[in-house]
Order: sequence, then structure tokens, then C-alpha cells
Amino acid sequence: MPEGTRIAKKNWFLFGVASWCFFICSDECNVSSLVFADTTIDRDFVPGDWLLRSNAGYPSRVDEGICWEDGLCGLEMSNGLLTRRWTVSSPAFGTVDLLMTTTTKSNGKRRLRQESMLRTIEPEASFTLSSLSMGTVEYRVGDLFYNDTFKAYLNRTNIKDQLRKITSEHDTTTFRYESHDIGQPVAPFNWTPGTRHSLDYASWPPKGIALNVHFRTRSNRPISNTSVDDPQDVRNLKVTMHYELYDGIPVMAKWMTIQSVDGLGNNEAKSKSDIRLSYVTVERVASYPPYGASLLHGALLPPDIVNPPPWLIAMTDQAHGTKCAWYDDFDSSNDTSTSKETPHDMGASEPLLICNYTNHGPGIRLFRSKPEQHGGSHNLFQSFRTLLLATDTSVMERHTLMRHRMTQVLLPHVTENPIFFHAVFDESNFHSNDTTSFRRVIDQMADVGFEMLIYSFGSGFDMETRDASYLQRIRDQVCYAKSKGIEVGGYDLICLDRGHDGYGGNVGDDMARVDAATGTLTVDACFASTWYDRLSEYVVDFIKETGITMLEADGPFGGSSCASTNHSHHDGLEDSVYVQTQFQNKFFLRLREMGVYLNQPDSYFSQGGSRTGMGYDEEQYSLPRWKQLTISRMGLYDDLYRNLPTQGWMFVPLTEYHSGGTEATFAHHPEELEWAVAQYLGAGTAACYKNESTVEGSQIRSIFDRWISFYKSHRETIIQPVVHLRRPTMNGWDGWLHVHPLGKVEVGLAMIFNPTDQQLRDIDLTFPLYYTSLTDEVVIMVNEGKPVRKTIERDYTTTLVASLPPRSIHTFIFERPTLDNTRDDSAMRESVA
Repeated sequence: MPEGTRIAKKNWFLFGVASWCFFICSDECNVSSLVFADTTIDRDFVPGDWLLRSNAGYPSRVDEGICWEDGLCGLEMSNGLLTRRWTVSSPAFGTVDLLMTTTTKSNGKRRLRQESMLRTIEPEASFTLSSLSMGTVEYRVGDLFYNDTFKAYLNRTNIKDQLRKITSEHDTTTFRYESHDIGQPVAPFNWTPGTRHSLDYASWPPKGIALNVHFRTRSNRPISNTSVDDPQDVRNLKVTMHYELYDGIPVMAKWMTIQSVDGLGNNEAKSKSDIRLSYVTVERVASYPPYGASLLHGALLPPDIVNPPPWLIAMTDQAHGTKCAWYDDFDSSNDTSTSKETPHDMGASEPLLICNYTNHGPGIRLFRSKPEQHGGSHNLFQSFRTLLLATDTSVMERHTLMRHRMTQVLLPHVTENPIFFHAVFDESNFHSNDTTSFRRVIDQMADVGFEMLIYSFGSGFDMETRDASYLQRIRDQVCYAKSKGIEVGGYDLICLDRGHDGYGGNVGDDMARVDAATGTLTVDACFASTWYDRLSEYVVDFIKETGITMLEADGPFGGSSCASTNHSHHDGLEDSVYVQTQFQNKFFLRLREMGVYLNQPDSYFSQGGSRTGMGYDEEQYSLPRWKQLTISRMGLYDDLYRNLPTQGWMFVPLTEYHSGGTEATFAHHPEELEWAVAQYLGAGTAACYKNESTVEGSQIRSIFDRWISFYKSHRETIIQPVVHLRRPTMNGWDGWLHVHPLGKVEVGLAMIFNPTDQQLRDIDLTFPLYYTSLTDEVVIMVNEGKPVRKTIERDYTTTLVASLPPRSIHTFIFERPTLDNTRDDSAMRESVA
């Protein structure tokens, strides 16, 4: 055994296992009552469902020189919930296990154990380099090789005998372990928890541990001969695999950097480098159901189960040009024990997770002399991040809540939730010194509780200007709004439909995107042309000059390639998606660093984006009001599986939007407007109230005042994820339940709607309260009435018998019992009048 090696402390071994679940422990589930079935589980482990507490598991750490029961030794990265293990030099570097900690219950006792999610060993990463002189060569990161070609499962009783170090004959295509270092996660941008009423208990950057593993190759293969006297050498490349693990959640991030060392790329000859990087794969995980996708050969799922989602969720942090997907590994398997001509592992399910760039990307030329080209340094490439989330279920609701918790931990800025209004002004507001209309809107907003004004599309607002008098007028308006406690932002169409004949205004044919199939100009701008530079300068200068703190960035880069060979920041078709994505990322990150709140109809959340469109097609807002409301609530209900409430926006056309006339508008229809305001604020999802003024008349004003006050009173709970209760169908009641298990007193809030024209009498409203973290009793306030106490059933539900009047909206607040909110159970009226 190597010097300095330690073996994880021996506890007990579990011989019989009952059906298991993942950390669903009641109060008696404490460390002293647990049997440690696996020898590697630490006694500092804090049990409990990690969705219900913030400190499940133990603080993330990396153990060096640790040995495991299968006889292997190396590095272990773990937080008690998720564990990854690598061998280092005995025999070589590679991932040898990926484990999820589970609990089992047998004879009244709970036991902890670790479940392996791997069925075979895969390379740590791979990529391809190509040039005129070297041709195309695929490189493997990590020199660990698994000798057994049978891939249906991993036999750990003899795994040590089957692991090999890739031989020296493959030195030219293998990057081998050189060193590693341990650190802490680094925030991608500056941000303060609690900003704009976001989660004030969030940690930024997220708490956890970081591991950086460095690789070099022994190859002396020249990869480019741009200079006869000074060929570029693969040995001058250093590959680093980066890993981050976060406290309290079974989530691990992974990404790759490729860096030049020893001066590669730093002189004029090398600035013309033709080395192209492509086919980059950052993660490969060979798993099996239920962790991997169910891809079966010979065996069939029960007929009522169709493609259940894998328990191991994988995603990337990029909006475009990357993907994580499960593939069938069947063809690569080879059971040599059979005499069949194609001796694959017949009957096995062999899902293989691959996270890579799409279309053979990124397709960039490395080490170019201009740092601004391909969005980064000329001697450093940084890949996308892969995120692995280990869940314990295929049930959609729990899957959803786990993804949402991951978002809250890794991207807490998306929980910022200002209540905004889309204001439309006539041209005089921007081109005269008369600020009457603007101040009137600001005063109305302040009176009812709005927090942000957005100069809307169609308002004449222009961020792409140098007009000093215009900038001064906007600055004066922003100052007045701030004096009333209201932030100001504005709309700009930034990429899509800004090219040749685009409806947003042609930025110039020399900056338009070129279609790869036809070679013709398109209606979109290319975000890797000089348009990026001009737009960035316009927007940043405008923000600095006027003091606005929000950007409604419509039409960001949407993922389309560009075949131009004359644009400033990309070479041609091959690298165009990667480079445009990098520059769009850079644009948003810069604004987020400036404290700007970002609405963008796309998934740039990891780059500082705040909201995207949620649950709607713009044309639905031309429907008659009641149809519009129900369809919008259907879409909202569905999209709350996909996004947190605060990650999306909806729409309320106070005046006509696309079409539909007065039948589609809400400004003078109090009943329908109340439904719109209640369903969106009650979901925690912002709506774009678009009009030249916020309120006309006391009745309309009271609607905004009442529901904005309700929202602010229960904000900490309303911005939390929901448990879906019943989807809107117009066949009865519908609704959802916000759950806040970390709440000090208030832990749940339900919105219940009866959209029908009939009274619903004596219906059972059953609320599943498990994800509120309540176990025995709950205090409920119906329609903000008196608090009453109810017993929680053993299935974590409580039921109220209710009568719901036609077209009525009801709120239910759920609290922990305290001395201040408890009433006699007999006082409970289980009927909603």
C-alpha cells in the first residue's frame, strides 16, 4: 500500500436490504440511530431529505490517498450525497466510480449505503486537433483503460485486475495525469444575495469544493508547421479538467480548459496557427437504468411505463451549441465469451451519457494572436460546464423540485423578482422637456407598489443613440423614478431580425448572418461580427449615462450558424455557433457585473440572465379575455415544471397587443384583470402589464394594490417552487402549492381557482405537505382569515372540505405551529365560503 494511504473507517456491512429510498428520514432518523452499511460513509453525515434542509450530507471535500474496499486507491470528491472517485497513478488516472448515497430501512432501522451508478470505465474527456501538417488526431484525456470489453455491468470483485495504464505506444494521443490542486468554487460574476428581494440566505459563490486536474502528453508530434524553425508541439498543450461539488446537493460541475505553455502562440508565426479544435467531449458516463436512460435489448418495460426519465440528470450551462444526451452503447460492447459473429451484450441496457458540442464543435482555431477573437485569450480555451444531478426517482414532481433546488443554489440571482410595468409613451416623452406623462405613470406605480418601469417595445425608446439631449431626458426621468423607489429599464432588439431586411432595423449587410445553405444574407445580425462591438458600446455607455438598471434584451443570439468568412470574431461556418454564443455570454455577463437586471427570451441564465418567456405564444393574447386567462394559466402551470416562478414572465394586454380588439384587452374589465393579476402574482411569475398608464379608476387601482400587497406580504414563499395540485381544464378547480421547507414560520402557499360558472360544493382539497417539511401539525389561514391548526396525516397530507363560488380565487397559507398563530382545532371551518 502506498505511503500515506488511509482506509476509510470500518463500520458495519448490510447483508439484507429492503426497498430503499433517498434520504426520506423522519425526526428519529439521526446519526446515532443509523447503521453505516458502507465503509466510506462518514459519521459526520447529516441525514435527511436534502430537499427539506440545507445541510444534508457533510461539507464538500476532496480526500487524497484514500483506498476503498475494491482495492483501488486515489482521489475522492464527496459531500456525503454524491461521490466521485479517481485512481491517479495506480494504475493510471480515470474515474472509477460515481456513487449516490441512499438510505435503506429494515426491521425499523435506517441504514446508509452508497449505490454505484457506473457500469464500465470511460475516458475522462476527449477532443480532436487538426491542421494541414498533422491531419486530424483524436486525443484522450486520462490514461486509464478497462481491459474487459463486456460492458453490461462492472464486476467490482475483480475490477483491480482489469484496469490498465494505456501503453506508451499511445503516447501521441493520450494526455496523462501531471498534477492536481484543490480550491473553492469561484463566482462567475459579482452578485449579492437579497438583491431585488432574491434569496437572502443563498451563498455566493455556492459553498463547496473545487478540484483541478492537469494533464500533459509525452508526444513530440508537431501540430502545425507555421514556422519551419519552430514547429508547434503537442507537448506545449496543458489540459485541465475542472470539477466542482456543492454543499447540501448531489450536484457536480465539470469542464475543460486547454492552455498553451512554453510560449506557444506568442509570436507572429504562430499567430497564423491553423490548429482547429473540434469534437470536444467533456463528460462520458456509462450507467444503467434507472440512473441512465432505459435503452433495452431483449427486455421490455411494463406496458404502462414509457421511457421514464433517468435518475441521473445531465445538462450544460450554455444556451446553444452544446448538449448532454443518452446514447445506446450496445454497439461498442463485445462479449468475447460467445462465438457469435457480433458478440454484443445481448439483452443488456447500456446507456452512455455524452456531453459535447453539437455539429462537431467548437470548431475554433486555437491560439490566435488577437485575444478578442473567439471571445477569449489566444492561449486558453474553456469549454462549457456539464452539470450532473443525482436524483432518486423518475417521478416528475420530485425531479422538478430537485432541479429547482439546484437552480436556487447555483444560480440564485434568478430569484430576483421585481414587480415591473411595461410603459408605452408617445414620441414627445423622449423628444421634449415635458415629463408629465412619465411622472404620472411613476406616481401611479409607486402608489400601488410596482418596483420597476420598463420602456416597452413600441414606445419610441432608443438605447442605440449618442444624442446628448436625449440621454439627459432619460437621465432626468430615471432620477425621478429612483426618488419614488422605482428602477427603470428599457427594451432593445439586439440580434435576431437586425440583419438584412430585418424588421428591427438593418445594422448593416456587412454584419448580417450568412446562410450556410444558400450563401445569402439573412434577417439576423451575426453576433460575432463588429455588430457585437457597436452594440456593447451603445448599451454600456447608455447605462452609464442614464442610470437605468434593467435591459429587456429581445432577440438574443438564437443558435444559428453563419457562413461569412469576413466577420471580425469568427473564421467561418465551423466556429460561428461557438463564437456567437461566447460573445452573447460575454455581453450578458458584463451587464450583470454592472448590476443590470436582464430579461431575455432564451436560456442565458448561467450568464446572468434573469427571466425568459414562460408558458405562452404571443398570439394567445389576442384571444377573448377568459379564453386567454385559462390558456395562459395552463401554460404557466406546465412551465412551472421547467422553470422557477421567478425565471419567467407572462403578458397582460391592458390595451390591444397583436389583434383581438377590445375583447382581448383588460384595462377596463376589473373582474378579468383581477384574475390576471392574481394568477400571475400568485404564481410568483412576473407579467408584462403593457399600457401608457398603470391604473385608471379606483376599482382598477384597488386590484393592483390588493394583489401586490398580498405578494409582498408572502414574497419569500411565493418565489419558491410549486407542487402541482391540479392542471387547469375548465372542468373544475385548479391550482398549485408553493413549498418553502426552509421558511421560519410560513412554509407553504396555495392558489386555488374555480374558473367555472358553477359553484363547486363540498369538494375535498387535499394538500400534500411533505415538501413544506411539516410532519405532525400545520396552521392554515384560508383567504387570509384566522389561523387554525390541523393534523397532518401519515401520508403528509391534510384535507379541507371546500365550497368554491363561481369564478373565485382562494389563497391558503401554511405555517409552522407557534405560540402566536395556534388556535383550537375545533375553530376550524373546513369550508370556503
